[in-house]
Amino acid sequence: MQAEKIRPGQIQPEHQAYLLAQGAGSSAHSGRMLWVHLAGVHRILKTSQFADYVCTAGLFHSVYGTQAFKTVTVDKTRRAEVQQLIGEKSESLVMAFCELPRPKLFETTLQQGTQPLPDWMAQLDTTYDKPQFLADLLALECANLAEQRSLHAFPRLAQHAQALGILDREGFLV
Repeated sequence: MQAEKIRPGQIQPEHQAYLLAQGAGSSAHSGRMLWVHLAGVHRILKTSQFADYVCTAGLFHSVYGTQAFKTVTVDKTRRAEVQQLIGEKSESLVMAFCELPRPKLFETTLQQGTQPLPDWMAQLDTTYDKPQFLADLLALECANLAEQRSLHAFPRLAQHAQALGILDREGFLV
């Protein structure tokens, strides 16, 4: 476990304690521990000055498992528990991130344009502004792929990440 590499004060202690208690410090992800990846996505979003709820979603983004990352750290039946801990906005981003067939869906969305909102947005269970929800999901995906050093495989997402300030002009992480 490499929790000590995360700067104190950046991650709420109760969030770190929860994730580590669920096994994020001992689950493998991309050749490292899941905790290191989750904290890295959070750091990228925080450094890029996204809203706290987006940064928190970044910290929890794959806890329910995803199409590519099959490990379930927290079962979806415990959504209410996660919502209580991180808030409804953050948790709804996490749920969408885990359920959608991304990143290809997001790459295609950027290719086609985000206005009008893509059809797949109608199926999402969220109570907050759909255009903002889409923007937050795209930022979350960009940070996720940037942290894994795989953003280059998705050119539109890479351009979007640069426009958001997640990458600098040369394509390096902020």
